[in-house]
Amino acid sequence: MQAIIDILKNNNSFIVVAHEKPDGDAIGSVTGLTAFLNDNGKKATALLVDDIPTKFEDIISCPLTRMISANEINSADILIILDSARSSRINLPSNINIDEIKIPIVNIDHHIDNNVNGTVNYINSAAGATAEIIADLAKKMEVSNHWIVSRNCAEMLYLGIVTDTGSFKFTNTTCNTFQAAAYLLSKGVDINKINNAAYFSKALNQLLFEAEMINNHLKCDFDGRYAHAIIPQSLFDKYQFNMKDGETVIEYLREINTAVIAALLYPKDSAVKVSLRSKNSAYPVGPIARKFNGGGHEMAAGITFENKSFEEVDKLLYDAIKEVLEKNEI
Repeated sequence: MQAIIDILKNNNSFIVVAHEKPDGDAIGSVTGLTAFLNDNGKKATALLVDDIPTKFEDIISCPLTRMISANEINSADILIILDSARSSRINLPSNINIDEIKIPIVNIDHHIDNNVNGTVNYINSAAGATAEIIADLAKKMEVSNHWIVSRNCAEMLYLGIVTDTGSFKFTNTTCNTFQAAAYLLSKGVDINKINNAAYFSKALNQLLFEAEMINNHLKCDFDGRYAHAIIPQSLFDKYQFNMKDGETVIEYLREINTAVIAALLYPKDSAVKVSLRSKNSAYPVGPIARKFNGGGHEMAAGITFENKSFEEVDKLLYDAIKEVLEKNEI
């Protein structure tokens, strides 16, 4: 942490990026840290190439850059990569390879399986969100270096914490998570604005999409302990729904009272994407994801399957989840 503080103090220009398909923590961390740097006399650019969820568009605290060249990145002093467990998932433009980056890289994350390998790395898997780490960083710099933590910065970091902890419901919530949130609230966070954006801004087409998914595509196996759904492209087309807005869709499956593990399978270009969730630490999904070259947390993870059909992926998951359920029976 001290090495990162020194880097922020002693450099002037920064590019801040997160993972592809940015969620609340990626967006909150990137925009919160960008605001923090800009508020304190630095030049920081928030780089989010992929579309962000519609519900967050009106609360973002700083301009977002969608396109950038390798030369533009290399003209900055530092590239900061946030919340990206895999180097392959860093949300750079498709024509830029991470190997083209010649400037020092600061890698900050809370995924235990992070493989980005920056010049300086700070990985804290005990943190509930990467935004929690940035909040701790901001607090330290406020105390030791008299840096400003503005309301805009605090609101974006609070967004990251509240979404990645499921509004403090998930098991990644710790004492430090609450302390970080309390610190941010002391900076004037409009909690109503953030909560409305995160939890009470669902479009009607998403509700209809979710209803049909539950009615027509939900399956439960192993006495209801495994809830899963294969979502066909036709359902996305019918309701004009994009999974950039679908971070919480899988929660309908996890909410089933008998469910221990939930899985959502859906198409992404020519691949099959899988979202995995667990609600019992005795049945982690992180190892399942890593078995198939995916990644994430122990209780929330994801996989991308190339060149496989839905049926093949469904069978692979079924067998892997059966093994977890039987091995870890409690």
